[in-house]
Amino acid sequence: SENHESSGMTVLQGIRKAEKENEFLANELSNSPCVAMPRLAFGVKESRMEEIQNRVPFGFDGENFQTLRWRWHAGTGMKKVNKISKSLLDVSRVESELFVPTKEVMVHLPSKTHCHGGKEEHLWVLNLLSPIVVHHYAGSWEQWSHRKDTRNRRTRENYEKLMYDKQSDDRIRPWLQEFVSEVGLWQARGLLRDVGEVPDV
Repeated sequence: SENHESSGMTVLQGIRKAEKENEFLANELSNSPCVAMPRLAFGVKESRMEEIQNRVPFGFDGENFQTLRWRWHAGTGMKKVNKISKSLLDVSRVESELFVPTKEVMVHLPSKTHCHGGKEEHLWVLNLLSPIVVHHYAGSWEQWSHRKDTRNRRTRENYEKLMYDKQSDDRIRPWLQEFVSEVGLWQARGLLRDVGEVPDV
């Protein structure tokens, strides 16, 4: 959620809070167990080290976290770059038969019966209309090129095209500080010890 007054909340509690405060989300959830979550594409433009390390707790390197290192995105209204939304499905409100894998099921449209009228064109939701936004990070060249892509688009030239500089955004930045406060420094460091590493294949 884009509202960061949520320390100690679970994801479900955050959604319920947003549902009370946001008429768009409330209407979506009252009409369907499926709600579209618009995406926001963060690019590969680097920031100054003091910006990356801002509000990062002792013992952590902000460069290791995609959510802290990559601050620049293409703009909330850039549908061509941000692309179609992902979907959030309340599984307590749907039939269990829907969870049988089929070729038609995808993360954008997990249920044609319940999600967006079964039409992909309904997945184009603007960020400004939703309190729940999915951040997409390209990451470093090593991280981006490591991911498998059957379309063979993971070239250095295509990576350089992700140099978005429309707007910077730090609203997600407090999460690490809050996580350390919640679980303690040593446990947090243990849980996050491999963050940012690209695994050997």
